[in-house]
Amino acid sequence: MKNSKSKILFGVAAVVMATLAMTNTQAATCTLDNWAAKEGVTKLSVGTRVDGNRRLAGPCGLRVALDGIPAFLTDTSPVAETTFNVRFYFFLNGVTSNVTLFQAENGASSPVITATYDASGNDVSVVFANAGAAQTLVAENASTGWNSLEIQWTASATAQPKVILGTAAAVQGSATIDTSNLVIEAAKLGAIGTVPSITDGSIDFDDYDSRRDTVPGRLCRGLTDPSRSILTF
Repeated sequence: MKNSKSKILFGVAAVVMATLAMTNTQAATCTLDNWAAKEGVTKLSVGTRVDGNRRLAGPCGLRVALDGIPAFLTDTSPVAETTFNVRFYFFLNGVTSNVTLFQAENGASSPVITATYDASGNDVSVVFANAGAAQTLVAENASTGWNSLEIQWTASATAQPKVILGTAAAVQGSATIDTSNLVIEAAKLGAIGTVPSITDGSIDFDDYDSRRDTVPGRLCRGLTDPSRSILTF
C-alpha cells in the first residue's frame, strides 16, 4: 500500500493497486489479476456493462454471487500498517441475509476490522478489534442503489475509528479503544465467512480504494475517468 495512494479493483493497470484501469483510448480489459488471492473464483464475475456487470465509474465492475460459499478477493500489499483508510462501493441485488463485505486482518489472519451488511436493519455493522471488548459501530440505512462505505482506522491506545455510509455523517464511538498492538497486513472484499445461499442474490463492488496517509472520500459526481484507479478488478 503506497503512501497517500489508493488501491484499486478491476481493469488493465500499470500501477500498483485494484479497481478499473485503462487509458481513454483502450478497450476495457477487466481482470482480477492485481489481487493477491481469489477465493470461490467461480462465484466472482468481473466485466463491463456489456458483459452484464454493474459498474459505478470506470468500465469494469465485480459481481459476487451468494451461493453458500465464501467468494472474495484478498489484497496483501499492506505492510504492518498502523493507519488504514478504505472506501469502496457496493450494490445489493436481492440480498435478504447478513453477509460480511470487508475484513482487514493482522499478520496472523486475525480480524482487525470486519464490516457486515445486516439485512434485518438494512445497516452496516463494523466491528473493530480492541485490547478489551471489541467495539461495534453501526452505519444505518443502506440505499437500494450504490452505497459507499468508508472506514478510518489507526493503531493507538486511544483510537476512535470512524465509519461513513453514503452521505450520512460519520459514526464514531463515544469512547476510545486500545488498538496499539494491532497492524493491518491484508484486506478482503466480497462475501466472507458464512455466506447466504444462492436464493439470496448477489453483490456488485466497485472503486475499492485504501490509503495510509489520506482518506479516500466519496467519488465526485460524474467522475468516469478510469485512469484514477490503482488496483484493478
